[in-house]
Amino acid sequence: MNAQRPFAVYLDGCTMRVLYAVLLLAIAGCGRPVPDSAKPDKAVQDGVPRFEQRHRFQDPRGIWAAAFSLKGDLVAIGGESGNVAVIGTSDGKPRFRLPAHSKGVHSIAFSLDGDWAATGGEDEFVNIWSMHDGSLGNRIPIPEGKIKTALAFNPDGTLLAVGRSDGSVRVANVRTGETVREIRHAHDQIADIAFSSDGLSLVVAAYVGRIGVWESTGRGDPTLEYNGVSGPACVGFNSRNSPVAMLRRTDGSVMVWRPDLESPVKNRFFSSSVLALRMSADGKWFAAGLADGTTRLESVLSGARGDLPMENMRAGAVRLIAISFSGRHLLVAHQNGEAQLYEQIMGDR
Repeated sequence: MNAQRPFAVYLDGCTMRVLYAVLLLAIAGCGRPVPDSAKPDKAVQDGVPRFEQRHRFQDPRGIWAAAFSLKGDLVAIGGESGNVAVIGTSDGKPRFRLPAHSKGVHSIAFSLDGDWAATGGEDEFVNIWSMHDGSLGNRIPIPEGKIKTALAFNPDGTLLAVGRSDGSVRVANVRTGETVREIRHAHDQIADIAFSSDGLSLVVAAYVGRIGVWESTGRGDPTLEYNGVSGPACVGFNSRNSPVAMLRRTDGSVMVWRPDLESPVKNRFFSSSVLALRMSADGKWFAAGLADGTTRLESVLSGARGDLPMENMRAGAVRLIAISFSGRHLLVAHQNGEAQLYEQIMGDR
């Protein structure tokens, strides 16, 4: 009985020449550069952007509030000292130092045109500052003695929503200070506020987990609401003007609230307690600041995750997170008064 011969013996000469030509073409193609359009984007992986640390800031007394201008060229930082530093994101250098309040600053917001910034805290005023020269444009008295925990301008900059530690929201005329609407939202402090793109609606979140969508200048009850047990929360509106919210639940998960979807609630679980939350303006990803000092980025749709690079692992728990409107810049402040400013890696690096 003859031994079985190799498979190659059964190939005729013509077939062998074809296979040889194909092999040569494959080898020649290995050295060719891959077109940029075919390369994976290292700046965004599975919907999660990547960042590099650019600048570091330190306030030993503590950083309690931060916000970016719409263009992302400025970031304002305030805290226990009562002062606010307005810093250029490109070079990390102060543009203005504002003697904002006699007590600590808990909230900051920029108008969409970038002309004004509002600051609120433990004293009895919300201050409106010019971002052209750092001068004080107006002081809106809110004398009830409640901490101003959240601020938001409407799209045309004529109204300012002021969230307070007693769970109420006052909508005021920026120029005159006159109260346009008073909202009794919850019995615990307001965590975040946002106007819709048309300025007609206002979404409000409280630390107790209550989310409400209210008419910004009307009266009556909320047009939409959700009640849950929560901690830190952040809110906004997506491109379809539908409200979006993220809340930390007591079981350590983060809940995504999307009433425009058939299944609006999704839970994300973290190994360490979530102390700060912030969502990108487009609603595609969010940042969660943890008790162990790390900041985790996650895609809302895919659930893919990534961590921010961190040089000082002894900075302590994350206290707050701010994200610019474009998502290019991100600021993280820690318990020890240190803050890091990050810039998104753009393109293939």
